[in-house]
Amino acid sequence: FRWEHPAQEVYVTGTFDNWSKSEKLVRNGDVFEKKVVLPLKKIYYKFVVDGFWATKHTNPQEKDAYGNLSNFLT
Repeated sequence: FRWEHPAQEVYVTGTFDNWSKSEKLVRNGDVFEKKVVLPLKKIYYKFVVDGFWATKHTNPQEKDAYGNLSNFLT
């Protein structure tokens, strides 16, 4: 996972960790990134950037049954 925008702290969370914000991305210059082992099924995820939930508009997005927008991987 990569976050290439200004921030102090970035997490990635989603259905793979039950939305528990367990994966903190590591800063490398101006980019935050982390490799995460994922299950072999469709997962939904979001970033938590300086305490605010965010999606990455350049990655695939989809709304869930409640209308919440998340990124996803298949």
